Amino acid sequence: MAKLSNKLQSYFSEEEKHENVTLADILLLAVERIFSSLLVILSLPSALPVPTPGYSTPLGVLISLLAIQLISGAKTP
Repeated sequence: MAKLSNKLQSYFSEEEKHENVTLADILLLAVERIFSSLLVILSLPSALPVPTPGYSTPLGVLISLLAIQLISGAKTP
């Protein structure tokens, strides 16, 4: 399993440059690491030093759903 940074570097350094890079393209490169990437992205707002009410519950529910999928053996969310 190659590092995601190596995959992204080879994707962006190909001779045939991609004009429009979509999120779907990047997610296809990160198939094996998609759960960890989503968990990190969803948990980052909770690490902010400024408390903002209202976002912790929806993000917590999404993190819980991802965890349940990961435990049940799903390959993609």
